[in-house]
Amino acid sequence: TLHIIMVTPYAKNNDGEITGAKKTIDFGHWNFEEYGAYNSILSNRILPPIIYYICNIPLTWIYKAIFPLWISAFPLAIYYIANKIINMDCKLSFFSALVVMYIQQFFFTVFPTTTKQFMAELYIVLVIISLFMETSSRNTKKLLISIFGMGIICSHYGTSMIFFSGIIFKT
Repeated sequence: TLHIIMVTPYAKNNDGEITGAKKTIDFGHWNFEEYGAYNSILSNRILPPIIYYICNIPLTWIYKAIFPLWISAFPLAIYYIANKIINMDCKLSFFSALVVMYIQQFFFTVFPTTTKQFMAELYIVLVIISLFMETSSRNTKKLLISIFGMGIICSHYGTSMIFFSGIIFKT
């Protein structure tokens, strides 16, 4: 991912995600009345300004450094799911994470520039991990699944529709 996002001093981003975050920072609040599909995606409009104000990091570096760190958690979560939940051996779990990273081109080409999609997919992985946590109580699982489920919806509507329709039609 670094070969795509660190090439220029500017944040490379698709779908105008960074301009939405800039608008929120410039206005000092999220204008929920603004028309457009991208205005309602909260992973673009709310999350980067929150990181901007709390950590005092320039918006460009949020997209060039913070979000790629979160992208790097995705293969680790795939490894965890394969190893702990599906009970694959370590080598096969590692291979599963490599398949996600190397065989599917989107990990290096699409994820660094479309933060809303990788955020939704990271929330999906977190929902799956929360479903199969053995140490948590039932109420904790419900709370985590609800929070991560709302994260999926607020991140990418298309991904959330595919995920939730998969859950509905599976049962």
